[in-house]
Amino acid sequence: MATTTIRPGAWMDQGTCRQADETLFFHPEGESGAAKAQRISAAKDVCATCPVLNQCREYALGAREAYGIWGGMSEDGRSAVLAGRPSGPGRWLHIEQFRFPATKTERVLEPEVVLGHLNRLSDAGFTPTAIARVAGVAPETVRALIVGTKKQVFRTTAEKLLSVRLREAVAA
Repeated sequence: MATTTIRPGAWMDQGTCRQADETLFFHPEGESGAAKAQRISAAKDVCATCPVLNQCREYALGAREAYGIWGGMSEDGRSAVLAGRPSGPGRWLHIEQFRFPATKTERVLEPEVVLGHLNRLSDAGFTPTAIARVAGVAPETVRALIVGTKKQVFRTTAEKLLSVRLREAVAA
């Protein structure tokens, strides 16, 4: 029986960025201000349509990529997520793609759909800002859900938040 081996990072070949100008994802020497913000925004727009966005984000955080836009996150965004990890060894947030069943067609959902999950991540020591950055949503959205001031959540936002998982390293 033949076995198939998938090389690490094979997902990279499926990235939307492969068809984009790579200078969009890495800053030129001395770039700052509005030009930098526009380039980052344009790169994140490419990432937003990428079928492997979550694998890319997971890779960049795990590898501690120091430069470029990876998984829709800038260097500053990745640094903030990494800094927001609890001090306990071997604990971090990662993405495991979550999708509601096709039978659940509502566009807007009750906040309780994600509240318990957010509370578990918060209880594990992660800040709303760290959760939001990994999920790719606004920190204000996570805070409002946790404190109960948000009365509804879009299905796509709920799926992003439910995709954020706690991973703990297993001692060898």
